[in-house]
Amino acid sequence: MFYNGDHISLAFSLLILPALRVMMSPKTVTEGRSVTLTCSTTCSLGNSTTYIWYKNGLPVSTTHTPDNTFSINKIRVTDEGRYSCAVTGHDDHPSDFVILSVRYAPRNTTALLSLYINEGTSVAVICSKDAPALLSLSIKEHTSVTLTCSSDAKPSVRHYSWYKKIGAKSSLMVFGQNYSITDAKVADSGQYYCKAENIVGVTESSTLPLNVYKVTTGLRSAVLVPAIIVVAIAVSFVCWWRRTAERASGVHSQGPDATSLWHMHSSESQSKII
Repeated sequence: MFYNGDHISLAFSLLILPALRVMMSPKTVTEGRSVTLTCSTTCSLGNSTTYIWYKNGLPVSTTHTPDNTFSINKIRVTDEGRYSCAVTGHDDHPSDFVILSVRYAPRNTTALLSLYINEGTSVAVICSKDAPALLSLSIKEHTSVTLTCSSDAKPSVRHYSWYKKIGAKSSLMVFGQNYSITDAKVADSGQYYCKAENIVGVTESSTLPLNVYKVTTGLRSAVLVPAIIVVAIAVSFVCWWRRTAERASGVHSQGPDATSLWHMHSSESQSKII
């Protein structure tokens, strides 16, 4: 039996295309590291065979290379995708794809503080490496606050922890994504920050300054009561002065007042009796 060129090409395609596959080394890829993809086949191909690589169905480059490997140095998250390969002359029949997923340590770790005022109002203050540092957050004693840590990581964060920093010393407060202070005291003042950790690494947020001040109601009363007394005396003095001025003005402009008339009437009566 004889075959023409088309039959030979078809037979060659059927022979090698199902055998193409992509192998990835290492199988687990971490951001900043290197990875190598290899287009392999169980068939023996000639030395003149060239290859082309695809990412998400689109050619990585239009150049066919004699090397059946494709390497990425200092890999980034943007390099993630589905990679496949094909041999020259059969570009429209690529191999099955392999998924390249990039792991990275926690980043954009953020400390979120929710402040709950007695009246029920909630205020949120965010402090992160990408935002301007918060100079100070002052709250009254006995106020309730909740600190929440969030982070972007792959794989997901497996451990959160909260720390309080006073001067150069840091103290672990609690393990967990949230840290609540239900009845704030002056001793709770300090710099707070959180850490996020996965199997790749660990990062920490910027510090979130918290100042708890004490309201001394006794001192306020001691100052307020005398002030009220002084104001009352001043008002009384002003009213007395105005009444006195009005009476003096009435004597000169409107004739004798009721008191003067009474004295005059009394004098006249006594004269008549005499």
